[in-house]
Amino acid sequence: MFDWLGALVADALEGDYLLVVAAFLLLAYGIWRITVKILDRPIDRRLQRFFGLTCQIGLTLMFERLYEFSRAHIAVDQLTALAYSNGYRLLDFEITHGIFFEARLEQLFLPDQLLMHAIYGFYAFAHLFVTLGFLIWLYLRRNQAFSFVRNLFYLTTGVALIVYMTFPVAPPRMFPNYGFFDPAQILHLAPAGGAQLTSYTYNPFAAMPSLHLVYALIVGGTLVVVGRHLWLRLAGALYPFLMLAVILISANHWIMDAFGAVVVVALSALLLYLTTRTASAARSFITAQGRQGFRAPGPG
Repeated sequence: MFDWLGALVADALEGDYLLVVAAFLLLAYGIWRITVKILDRPIDRRLQRFFGLTCQIGLTLMFERLYEFSRAHIAVDQLTALAYSNGYRLLDFEITHGIFFEARLEQLFLPDQLLMHAIYGFYAFAHLFVTLGFLIWLYLRRNQAFSFVRNLFYLTTGVALIVYMTFPVAPPRMFPNYGFFDPAQILHLAPAGGAQLTSYTYNPFAAMPSLHLVYALIVGGTLVVVGRHLWLRLAGALYPFLMLAVILISANHWIMDAFGAVVVVALSALLLYLTTRTASAARSFITAQGRQGFRAPGPG
């Protein structure tokens, strides 16, 4: 059995800074809670919000690292043939239905190396840091929506992980016979074979659905719904389309991976909404029953 705790500690010692930050934030929150318990006195509201945010960011980062470890330790070697087979199935579907355009799109941008560096930088960093910045903003400025959105991130990530296990897909950059190139190798961002610097958590077949687009859809959709300024709602509306262009131009995803992301977000949001409504109705019913109590029978 895989030693998760040992692997986490080993990866932290090897320089996994996100894991170290997550552990530090959760430790700081734990110490603060113990201190509050010992002092037993009223706590400043701003301090409560600060450490509440500390806990939420720590939990989110730790969840992200656990997801990365889980994804990386899917039996990739045993799924290579299946991943390529599924990739060809998606490719055949796109060709049959006239929506295969990813290779031409990549070749259109590939000659501009400066732009491709920018695209790969956006692909690598926006997925995590835009999402984290958004969650911090949401917690501080639209706190009433935070729990639902946070849980939606968790749920969609879990669903995506299950799909990666059951339906691995080789990304377009692994199909040079159809006109694709691996920009990471051309730009000298990865050695031959496509291994990444973070290879300890790397799974080349985690393509369907595109989790980059899943997160972008959640961020963008939330900004459109809760944003109070026009520019903020406009940014929310444009962000998923920008991420869609990035994942296609970088040859990391098929257009069908993007459709998969839309389906995962829509179904997860619906399930979470119905679950939240049901739980809220149940709590209201229990509270009403508790207030009403059981009336003792009157004299006969």
